Amino acid sequence: MDSEAPLWIKPAFPATGLTALCSSESLRPYFASRQRRLRYAGRNVAVAMINTVAVALCCGIATVMVTHWAERNGVGLLRWVELPWLARLLLAVLFF
Repeated sequence: MDSEAPLWIKPAFPATGLTALCSSESLRPYFASRQRRLRYAGRNVAVAMINTVAVALCCGIATVMVTHWAERNGVGLLRWVELPWLARLLLAVLFF
């Protein structure tokens, strides 16, 4: 059984959220004129894209840094108990 999620899952959640927010804005608009609404929607999409890239970069870099630090210093929950390598691998995948 494949434990990895399909590639489309990660971008689908923010896209769904942005769609829901844009739909709610269409039902009860903040600006009355259509041109201002389109400009406002464009700004929302731009901010969402910048936010997505920034969070992905920060979280990715932080994860790599913490992983390397923990490996260098011998820190980690799985280091407290002696287990066969397969059990360690399964627990690491399960807890990560």
